[in-house]
Amino acid sequence: MDKDILEELYKKYYNTAYLYTLSLCKSKDQAEDIIADAFVKAFVSLNEATSFKYWLLVVCRNLWIDSLRKQKKLSKLPLEDIVLESGDEELDYKLLLTERNHYIYTSISKLPDTYKEVLILFYYGELSIAEISKLTKITPMNVKTLLHRGRKKLKEILEEKDHEFQRSL
Repeated sequence: MDKDILEELYKKYYNTAYLYTLSLCKSKDQAEDIIADAFVKAFVSLNEATSFKYWLLVVCRNLWIDSLRKQKKLSKLPLEDIVLESGDEELDYKLLLTERNHYIYTSISKLPDTYKEVLILFYYGELSIAEISKLTKITPMNVKTLLHRGRKKLKEILEEKDHEFQRSL
């Protein structure tokens, strides 16, 4: 029975976990490896007070941080000093349901990392401000500020893309 529940959770939350993890690690293969481990660990360690989706994303983030540590990319930095790395964009386009979602997601990926993670968790992960705050260890007020500033920067990027498109016609 546990196997059936895990399979159902996998089908329900895979896309959300994949997009979030891919935004962190920038590697399709690494994201898939992290997610495979995360589902089992999240399922086994879930307590009744936490939603599975939220807990899954916490586990994905922690596994990503662990993988950075193993690669010696953190070299004794405190977790608060972690900066998401920029890298080549690898998107699994099948997950993005429409061209508009793809357009917005690629625009989000051009944002500074501090805005990118919060926006992806809020819009694609559908987490509340309180959940994002707990996950990222940022105060709720700072999450709101990052969301506001991230939306503003995203709007600028989208408007610039529209201007470039108009000029190319």
